[in-house]
Amino acid sequence: MFPPPPGGRLGDTLPPRLPRDLPPRCTPPRPPPRAPRHVLPPPPARPHPPLPPTHPPHTLTRSPRRPTPPPPLCPRPRPRLHRPHILQTLPLPPAAAARNSTRHLAHECPNAPDDDSPIDRGWMDIVPGAQGVWVGWQRGNTTGVLRAEIGVDKAGNHFIQTLPMTLPVMAPPPFEGIDRRIKVHSTLQSMSFIFQPQGKDETVAEKVAAVLVYEDHVFTPPESLRRSRLETVTFERRLIQLAPGFSEISGGNTELSSIPIGTTIQTLQPLHAIPPYSLALAIISDGTTRSRVHLDQSAKQWNPKGHYPVRGIRGDLTTLVVSQGAERGQLGLCAVVDQYRSQHLGVVKKLDEQPILGELPESASDTEKYAAWAATSIILAERQETNWSDVIHALQAILPPSSRDRQTAELTRLIVQRIYDLAANEIDMDQLGVVSRVQIALFSVFKNDNGDSDNNDARLALATDILRLNEASELVDRCATFDDDGSITFDLDSIWPLIAVFDWAISVIARAMREAILVGASAEWQGSDDSLMIDPHSPLLILLHPTLRSLSLRILSQLHQLSTFLSTLDRPILPPENNVLPAASNTRDPMATVVAREWIRDIPQRQGVDVEHWGRALESVTMTPEPDQNDIDQSLIQLSITPLRPHLPALFSILHTSSTLFTSEYFQIQNLNLNQHVRYDAIDWTILHERGGGGGGDKTKEVVVCDRCGWQTEALTKSAPTTASASAQTTSPWAEWKSQAEENCICGGTWVRKQVEMED
Repeated sequence: MFPPPPGGRLGDTLPPRLPRDLPPRCTPPRPPPRAPRHVLPPPPARPHPPLPPTHPPHTLTRSPRRPTPPPPLCPRPRPRLHRPHILQTLPLPPAAAARNSTRHLAHECPNAPDDDSPIDRGWMDIVPGAQGVWVGWQRGNTTGVLRAEIGVDKAGNHFIQTLPMTLPVMAPPPFEGIDRRIKVHSTLQSMSFIFQPQGKDETVAEKVAAVLVYEDHVFTPPESLRRSRLETVTFERRLIQLAPGFSEISGGNTELSSIPIGTTIQTLQPLHAIPPYSLALAIISDGTTRSRVHLDQSAKQWNPKGHYPVRGIRGDLTTLVVSQGAERGQLGLCAVVDQYRSQHLGVVKKLDEQPILGELPESASDTEKYAAWAATSIILAERQETNWSDVIHALQAILPPSSRDRQTAELTRLIVQRIYDLAANEIDMDQLGVVSRVQIALFSVFKNDNGDSDNNDARLALATDILRLNEASELVDRCATFDDDGSITFDLDSIWPLIAVFDWAISVIARAMREAILVGASAEWQGSDDSLMIDPHSPLLILLHPTLRSLSLRILSQLHQLSTFLSTLDRPILPPENNVLPAASNTRDPMATVVAREWIRDIPQRQGVDVEHWGRALESVTMTPEPDQNDIDQSLIQLSITPLRPHLPALFSILHTSSTLFTSEYFQIQNLNLNQHVRYDAIDWTILHERGGGGGGDKTKEVVVCDRCGWQTEALTKSAPTTASASAQTTSPWAEWKSQAEENCICGGTWVRKQVEMED
């Protein structure tokens, strides 16, 4: 892959003169495998990459966003070794076309290492609070550690710096009660890296420890004794000081921690996000049973915590995978898989030492504890924009089936209540969006205490509409530009997608308006509001609740702003997407502007909504006396109009009783379809048209739906978009949002394939 460098001293591999912008470097010969900094030229300027293609139907995956967090937060994703070779680098001028390795670095070195031979095993990880990537490797009976760092120096040069370090060879201690002359055989099982506190020594700039897990065994007929042993090697990076010699530079420490005879560690997963940053989740075996425990890798004594049995695993070569909640020491999941593909999935409960967000009395019930654990794990995941589906699955496994129907209603209410309170104190967190996503996740897996699935579906549908209304409003703001003179413009490549968004949003608001008119007419007919039979989870809540009513007013205002912008727009825009052209052409068309101007005007007319009159009516809603704040909060937490029911007359008094709501085109279509709502695409917001089955008498078809909210999408089954030209390599706000929605649903669910029956 890389040409071998010439032999000789290090200075022989450098050109006689260096560029003026690169300071000369002088490095004495070192025995291998030392490797100093390797300078790379700055990357050339490149155009923006093209838009990511739409996922083909057979590669629908879930890829939650995981930004790189600062230490000591949870580092995800972690690096992994994919090739059995380790390349070390040497300094070269920026104009060099090849890189050299340390194969012939040292002068007169009798046994230069052969870097072409692959390693047998390798481990790689990032340590919070430390720089670079740490790599551990094993080749035969030789082990080593490599620290690699990629960055930019003060001169603006990009560099790769690798620093190999040797590991001490230590004889394993003898087994207790066994003749010391019997040889102890050791096998390296795993290697992990943990953060070490620097202490009061100001010369230590960085301190990392490598934890090597060995399995020792001795053969004493008629049986063989085994044990696991943790060997901790500490590496320190000190600040350079002028000194007469090297007497002031000390090496790292090496510590041993023995485990009782007969107990072995089969697999170990470091948990870098949990103080003291040396904890790990491990699978241990005593020869007959396996258990999952938490270990402190820097502890002087063997003290595992929490023994949970692991069943269903046959092999000895196991792999441990933990979820985001378990990595923080909060509520989550873990999976154990062996070489025979046997697997065990278990719940990891919150560690006792880990704090929870919010207050929890000591006399709290188990349901209150589970709610506090779940809310804490969800909020911490939201801070890092990490998917928290593992928390919902863990709750399903924790609740016993015998008491699940009695506990789910109370548990759901407590979780949403804590999420509502905690999200209100977060600066960069959308309270309504987080609460709605949590409600959708809980309603999709837990039913009410009476097992009424219809009531549960009503709450799920209402929570989904609220979440999507909030997302639609944010998407419009994302595509808008607010000028200093007060005018508002919109991205020209996002016009037609926004029209589809408004088409759906106005249909939801219009449905709530029709419900309000019908309930108001019934109250007027009966002469009293007390005897009204109203569904507590009615869409009427969108107009009754102050927060949701403000959201509806905001969407009506945004629709008016887009209509005003298009009425004076004299520039071409991109045409809309369709089944023939899934991705809109990169050529803007003036006719697309003309048609869009008419479509945006027709949206409220097709729904029978008078935007101006309804906007003024909703703005004039005055509830006297003002509702209690606790009633407002509980109405949104429970998604019920019951806490705000005494204030229904204030809403009925301002209703704009227009008959166009019940004579509109969409309302007539709904009546023809036996009151079934028109379905919209979950990604591009367009109307889904019913199609027949696969032919040949087959009345089923395969669709892509969200496993949480149940919304369907056809955007992932369309053909891949055409490649854009180099002059149009810009990403519109709509394209960015759509790319994120294609990875997973905006509610946090996963896109899955499902066979549905087609009606005649």
